[in-house]
Amino acid sequence: MQDAVLDHPSEDVLERFLFRNSSLDETEVIEDHIVGCGDCITRLEDLEDYAAVFRQASYELSRDARLQAERHAERRARWLTPWRFAWASAAASLFIAISFVPGHLSRQNAAIPIRVSVSAWRGVDIASVATGHPLDLRLNSTDLAAGAVVVQLVDSRGIEIWHGPASVRDESVTVSLPALSRQGNYFVRLYSVGSHNDTYGDLLREFGLRAK
Repeated sequence: MQDAVLDHPSEDVLERFLFRNSSLDETEVIEDHIVGCGDCITRLEDLEDYAAVFRQASYELSRDARLQAERHAERRARWLTPWRFAWASAAASLFIAISFVPGHLSRQNAAIPIRVSVSAWRGVDIASVATGHPLDLRLNSTDLAAGAVVVQLVDSRGIEIWHGPASVRDESVTVSLPALSRQGNYFVRLYSVGSHNDTYGDLLREFGLRAK
C-alpha cells in the first residue's frame, strides 16, 4: 500500500476505500486500521454523508434540467399548432411584402410621367413640375404651321440636357421628356428642322419650367 502506511489514512485513501476503488492490499490495511480508530470511522461517515449530499444535489440538478427541457418542448409543441404556424408564415410573408412594397412603389411611381400643359412662352410664365418624374408636355404652338419640329431641353445656364423630334398638330406639340433630377429653372425650346434634319433651324418658341 502507498498512502495507508501512515498512522491515519489520508482523505484520498479513505475516498478510494469508501467508493471501493482501493487495491486489495490497501483495503485490508484500512479495514485493520479503522477497527480500532474511531476518528477514521468518523471521517468515513462524514465522507459518506458528503457523498450522499453531492449525489442528491446532482440528481436534483439533472432532474430540473430535464423538466425544464420537457416544459420547453411542450410549450413549443403547443405554440406550433397548424394555424399558428400558418399565421407565423403569413406574418413573415407580410413583413417581406411590406419591406418590398415601399421601394417598389417608389420606383413605380417615379416611372409614372407627369402631364403638363404649357401655354405661355419666352419667360412670360413658368410651369412648375416635380423632379424625379418623366414629363409628358403639351406645348402651345398656336400660329405655328403643322409639321416637324425639334424640341430641346436646357438648364438655366443654357446647357443642353436632351433633344428630340416632335411635330406640330392641332396647334400643340406633345413631347415626352426625361425626369429632371435637380431643382431649378429649365427651358424647353421649339426649333424648326435644320436642312440636314439633325441641326436646329429657327427658334420658334421657348417655354419655362421650374423643377421643385
